[in-house]
Amino acid sequence: MIIKKIPYGLTDFERIRKEPYYYVDKTHYIEWLEESANFFFLIRPRRFGKSLFINMLRWYYDIYRRDRFKEIFEGLYIGSHPTAEQGKYLVLDFNFAGVNPDPDRLLASFNDNCSMRFDLFAGLYGHMFNPGFASELKRLKNADEKLNYLIGQATLLDLPIYLFIDEYDNFTNAILANVGNEHYRKLTHGTGFFRYFFNKLKEGATGNGPIKRMFITGVSPVTMDDVTSGFNIGANMSTDPRFNGIIGFSEREVRDMLSYYKDVDMLAGEVDEVIGVMKPWYDNYCFSRDSLHEPMYNSDMVLYFLNHYLPLKKVPENLPMVLRLFPVRACIIRSLMM
Repeated sequence: MIIKKIPYGLTDFERIRKEPYYYVDKTHYIEWLEESANFFFLIRPRRFGKSLFINMLRWYYDIYRRDRFKEIFEGLYIGSHPTAEQGKYLVLDFNFAGVNPDPDRLLASFNDNCSMRFDLFAGLYGHMFNPGFASELKRLKNADEKLNYLIGQATLLDLPIYLFIDEYDNFTNAILANVGNEHYRKLTHGTGFFRYFFNKLKEGATGNGPIKRMFITGVSPVTMDDVTSGFNIGANMSTDPRFNGIIGFSEREVRDMLSYYKDVDMLAGEVDEVIGVMKPWYDNYCFSRDSLHEPMYNSDMVLYFLNHYLPLKKVPENLPMVLRLFPVRACIIRSLMM
């Protein structure tokens, strides 16, 4: 019997599904995502499962991976309930966690970070564009120039794009906290390059532009309000009760996981006992006033706990402290609605 491993620290959906690792099925949210908004903005804490969720969405929507749908999604909810948009998009994705927030290196680091993603895009989908597309995209230096060229070419050929941005505000938050408001405003207001980049995204997502869907994650709505005048092309779904459980683990999901490891004789204690240990530390997140009765567990911390507890049969000595109880939950909700 193959016992599923704990995917602590993993964001590679393919690897989790193939090796196999234990995966908490979040694929039923795909239907709700498609019904709720074309341009979806979601705020959640760091190390909470956002990157894995985006990677799962990429596997689902990517035209390049369309033929592997059954292999990767079989046994999950969406594997038996695919939507009409499965495998229909060219996927362009960014993760701005890797951008250097040093003001002297920021612009170059941002362009380098984006260039790697544009090069990957051209490698996967270049054959769908006119000859010379990949070489011209590589020749252009700045991220906004590359994006503008890509939007123009995709529009001409009527090629639909799904855009993902993970940790969109990682470096802007670092600048605001460590460098100051003046540098932050230069970046996100007026002619700041980050604001201009988002203006180009909005152009590509309006009218007959090729960007048909977006999924953007971060930890704060502040930067989005500044660079896009309130994200007026999309919807901030962070406090929508339908999506309270989209990231993180519900108690039912944690119990199901613990029951699985109990059934394969890897859980030293009873499920309720382990829940009793974990709950005060990890079950403290809520993202909607209508969902205060359904707090979410920090998924990263749950996996950290089990990655230690299952093989060693004891609770980790240092339990990382996370947010606590109702007053903090209310604070989370207020910050999301700013």
